[in-house]
Amino acid sequence: MVTFNRGKYTNAIYEVKFRFGGEVDDMGARVARVAKFSGSTHLGARIFDRSQLYVFSMEGWDKPCVKSFGGYIFDTKTRALDHLTPSTVQFKQHGIVVSAYGTLYFLEAKTDFVQGPALFFGKYNPDKKDWVQMPSFPFSHSFRMGVIGYAVGFGVILYILSDLHRNFDVLAFHVGRKNWKRVEIGTCTPFRGRAVIVGKTIYALHVFQVGAIIAYSLEIKEDDDGGIEYSLVQLSELKGLDIADPPSQFDGLVTDYLVHLGNQDFVHFKTGTNEECDKVQDLCITTFQIVQGGRRQMVETLHSTVLPVKINVRNWFTLTLGFTPECGDYEPEEGKSAASMKQPKQEDDTTLDENSLMHEEEAKHEVALMHHEKGNQKKPKNASGIIKNKRKRKSGWKEGLHVTKKKKWDYR
Repeated sequence: MVTFNRGKYTNAIYEVKFRFGGEVDDMGARVARVAKFSGSTHLGARIFDRSQLYVFSMEGWDKPCVKSFGGYIFDTKTRALDHLTPSTVQFKQHGIVVSAYGTLYFLEAKTDFVQGPALFFGKYNPDKKDWVQMPSFPFSHSFRMGVIGYAVGFGVILYILSDLHRNFDVLAFHVGRKNWKRVEIGTCTPFRGRAVIVGKTIYALHVFQVGAIIAYSLEIKEDDDGGIEYSLVQLSELKGLDIADPPSQFDGLVTDYLVHLGNQDFVHFKTGTNEECDKVQDLCITTFQIVQGGRRQMVETLHSTVLPVKINVRNWFTLTLGFTPECGDYEPEEGKSAASMKQPKQEDDTTLDENSLMHEEEAKHEVALMHHEKGNQKKPKNASGIIKNKRKRKSGWKEGLHVTKKKKWDYR
């Protein structure tokens, strides 16, 4: 799902199909638009078990008469597009929607139209098609903050907040205890987008650098009063991601996106603007594995290519949401060991994990503007600008990892 910077249509859903497991020349990737939306900016989130993508409209959020979400439900199997049932719960539809533990959660954003320190926090009931109010967000900040990243696992939703002054805060909501806690981060570098949890390790995109991946752990301990304390610990920055260069370097707003393929497999998406190519926008697609390099983990790039996406003249887009219909979100349960945690199921035809990147508008553009390209390092490429890894992927080379050659992937 993408957001356009202008024009009649504000958002669209694109489907990217490519073959994964062979040489990059065999990927056969293509991009097709499957839905588009107009009228206002939309938030997207999906409930995997229902094969439904919920598209919430923020139209009228700054008007007193509009009190809850409108929008659509997009069926990823039938491609049907139905209207959402109006909510009976009143709140300002300006914030972030997160898919977690088989349902959706909405956290209201602080605006001039939201009075008081407590922000609305709600949980969606897909059977009743309505929102249920949860314990309000109890924290306040000196400057207006927006959610730039989050992680789901170990019984909590972890929110990363930032303001335009690069102040950060990390907060956790425990879905079982239904309470909020501030997370200790120390000198930890925050992340953005939806993080991916594999075992007990959290992988996410560096908040200030395109294509930089950081590994974290979430330390959880019980205090003397029976409460829970959280600490986000940065383990390392993973090196080795080689992204193919577009024909013309990005010179404007750059966004990227990390998506889990199951086990230690990932795909990275990157796009940006270029004033010289005003009718197409390039999309860089890079598949990779996280491997053990001595005592540290590192990225092994499998292959990378660039696809042109047709756009109206200079109507650039940013990446805001990604998922595959056939792969559920990996959300380890509280108290489970890494060995007992199930990895996302991989189907025969298509597997990807949702990795949602839904920003507060001001924070999103502040972060993305810092991602102007400063020149890439030279990479081994062929005449088409495609990176090839001389070391071919092995089937089942790591315990717990099974790879099917020539697998078709469907990314939305």
